Amino acid sequence: MKKDEVIELLKERIKELRDDNNRLLDQIDDLIKEVSSLKEALLQKGESLSKQQRLTKGSAKLVSNTSEQPQPPQPALPEEERQKREAEKADKRKARKNNGAKRGIHYEMEQEEHDVYPDDPDFDINNARLVTIATRICVRYECVPMRFIKHVYKIHTYAQDGRLFEGKTPVSAFLNSSYDGSFIAGLMELRYIQSLPVERIINYFESHGFTLKKPTAHKLMEKASSLF
Repeated sequence: MKKDEVIELLKERIKELRDDNNRLLDQIDDLIKEVSSLKEALLQKGESLSKQQRLTKGSAKLVSNTSEQPQPPQPALPEEERQKREAEKADKRKARKNNGAKRGIHYEMEQEEHDVYPDDPDFDINNARLVTIATRICVRYECVPMRFIKHVYKIHTYAQDGRLFEGKTPVSAFLNSSYDGSFIAGLMELRYIQSLPVERIINYFESHGFTLKKPTAHKLMEKASSLF
């Protein structure tokens, strides 16, 4: 092989090695990005786990806390305004949709109503103006073994000194859920401690005055299991 041919062959080999080196560098960059992405995902998972643990502690507090704050007296309303509020309340009873699924109204069970007023220390009901005549309705289902209570919270909103003050309801077990910690605890006890099938739990609840749909039961247990 001639000298010029050897030089050309070496040049081609050097070019191939450089191309291989560049490909390896690109792979290293991709791996670094992937590791960074995995690290970020793990951090987010840790934050999510901490949040779930806080929710679990909050649910336990809800189960143990049975006291209620005293409610200020509600002023009497004119007849016309009272009828208007009753009509608006009737509209509120219609089932709301949650991700395409209608919520059960549960007319069959015991019901308690609570007026929820702002508890901010800066709030003064005598100086505040009622923002809306129709109160915002929030529902929580409580399980007192074996007794079910439907709590209807009528949330009052006021405006005072350029600020809005709104009553706060007890925290629910899960976000956008109508079930409190006692309800979830009762459901989980029957399923995992007493080892009852879901169908028997549903029948048991129904025999005590509460109609629980099977998909709802599965969803609640799935969310609770993910917390534990």
